[in-house]
Amino acid sequence: MKYTNYILFAFGFLLLLTIVGCRTQQPTIITEVQEKIVERLVPYALPSDSSEMQLRITCDSLNNVLISELSEYKTKGINSKLTVNNDRLVYKTVVNRDTVFIPVTDTFTSFVHIEIPGKTVKENNLTKLQLAQIWLARWYILIVLVGAVVFLIQIRKLWKIM
Repeated sequence: MKYTNYILFAFGFLLLLTIVGCRTQQPTIITEVQEKIVERLVPYALPSDSSEMQLRITCDSLNNVLISELSEYKTKGINSKLTVNNDRLVYKTVVNRDTVFIPVTDTFTSFVHIEIPGKTVKENNLTKLQLAQIWLARWYILIVLVGAVVFLIQIRKLWKIM
């Protein structure tokens, strides 16, 4: 008795499959690349500068100090000043701090996926004869399933009588 319910359900499911058919429409996905270019100036502080001075000092017979040799080494960004006032040697340096702005280009890339509902593409077109055969086969299966269900119902009634 319990198997007949499963058999009726299976026949009903097969009956439903013969009537209903589905075809999916696959969407078309377009990937669009968008690039955004941003130009900007980046400050760059120049490295520190240095200087060096060498003096050769000699004394004469009267105990006067004489500068016999002077050499100075410095980088381009330094301005120096050397003065001698009343037994005092003054060496001043002035560093011109400079910041250089370097142009930099940044590129930002973003991917945008656009989904467009697509139409189904028929790869193989069926002829009218093939379509007619398919529909006749579906009707045949439908008639066979309906006959099987009616047959099972009548068998079920006979079992109830016994």
